Amino acid sequence: MRITNGIMISNSLANINKNKERQNTLNTQLMTQQKIQRPSEDPIIAVRALRLRTTYSEICQYLEKNIPDADNWMSTTDKAMESIEGVLGDILEYLNEGANGYLQDTDKQTISNTLKTYRDQLFADANADYAGRKLFTGYKTDKSLTFTEDEKDTSFEIKEKFEFADIRDEKRVANGIDISKVSANTIGTLNINSIAVPEYKQVYSYRLGYDNIDAAAGDTLSINLSEKQADGTMAVKDTIDVKVVSRNDTNALEPADGEVYLIKETGELIMGKDAYAQMENADQMDITYKRTGFKKGELNPIHYFDCTDITDPAKPVTYTEKDQPISYEVSFNQSIDINIQGKDVFKHAMTRDVDEILSIVDYAIESDNKVNKIKELYEKEPDGTANKTKLKELLDMAQRENDYATEKLNDAFTSGLTKFQNHKTTVGNARADIGARQQRLELTQTRLSAQKTTVKNLKSTNEEVNVTDVAVEYAEAKSVYDASLAAAAKIVQKRLLDFL
Repeated sequence: MRITNGIMISNSLANINKNKERQNTLNTQLMTQQKIQRPSEDPIIAVRALRLRTTYSEICQYLEKNIPDADNWMSTTDKAMESIEGVLGDILEYLNEGANGYLQDTDKQTISNTLKTYRDQLFADANADYAGRKLFTGYKTDKSLTFTEDEKDTSFEIKEKFEFADIRDEKRVANGIDISKVSANTIGTLNINSIAVPEYKQVYSYRLGYDNIDAAAGDTLSINLSEKQADGTMAVKDTIDVKVVSRNDTNALEPADGEVYLIKETGELIMGKDAYAQMENADQMDITYKRTGFKKGELNPIHYFDCTDITDPAKPVTYTEKDQPISYEVSFNQSIDINIQGKDVFKHAMTRDVDEILSIVDYAIESDNKVNKIKELYEKEPDGTANKTKLKELLDMAQRENDYATEKLNDAFTSGLTKFQNHKTTVGNARADIGARQQRLELTQTRLSAQKTTVKNLKSTNEEVNVTDVAVEYAEAKSVYDASLAAAAKIVQKRLLDFL
């Protein structure tokens, strides 16, 4: 092939352009500190950059948003439970004081007032929130665990489940005397023989979640007795009718052997012996009842029971009791539950146990007042009169009721120690669970921080240039480019006469 001057000039210009392109590429890398400007320059680097950037972005999302939010939620939950645990500890101290000492009237009133204060504090902690979202209400973060104000028209149909182990075998005081109309002016007309003597009754009882049930004395409800199936579901095998009674009924604590009474004012089921024995063979029982009107501080049934809001009969709203874990994704394919549900830590029985002790304390105070009132009338009445004799008999009955009330109070304090120690243990276990989750979250955070550094380094290695190396290469490219210009200049300088 014949090489002409034109060919040499053309090749020289092409080589000069290549050297210039190389110099331009290195100059751009030096200025931007990036290996490529367009994916077409190196598809492998481009694809790897997309993957590394995506991974880095996800790690930043976990470290900067998900993990801090999860940690703050659990920290706030832990503080609320710490407060609840502290209140339960204070309640235990008062119960211990009441169980181990003789209480004066003023002591009983002090304990009653203090327990009411602690009860209100429990409600306040139960409604704790984080960033406007309630902590203990599962998915229903816009609903408080308790009613924050009186709701007189709110009505629910509640299905409450219980087991045989929940039924209590206990003594109750029956035939409490009524002295509301007894005075110095009426004692003469009082028929002492018509007053039933206070006595103990042995009863089998179950306390429903709420008192003041919507039912009239004489109405009938029913208890479903269920058996557990092979697939874990419950099937109703039998039913027991429940007769609604009032606590003022003479035989409210004495159902026939096969009967069950519901005392509507207190929300208690009282079982006869045969009915109690029949329930022993059931794996689960349930009863459906209605409740209208809720006071501030009462637990909202939507968080604890299968229930239906029937406030507007035309638009009933049904709620199902189930686990509602709130999960945060805190790493690649790794989630963590951040919430504790109120039904698992703030047991419905907790407030009912406080209410029951308060009721017994108030009853003890009331029985003290009865004794003091009758004693005052007795001391003022002249000796030897018929009224004096009546007042002595009435005082004996009042004193007997007072002895029962005092014994019942001591029993309530003693059993309350066990109940509230169990409640405190439940809260403590929940705190330990939250603490374990936080520790797990901390370990994840540490691992992601190390992974973030690694990915950042890989991303830098993949995309960024070594400025020193590029500067050296740029200097070499410039020298090559200058040399190519010098060589081309000699070729271009050739004239036609040089070839003649």
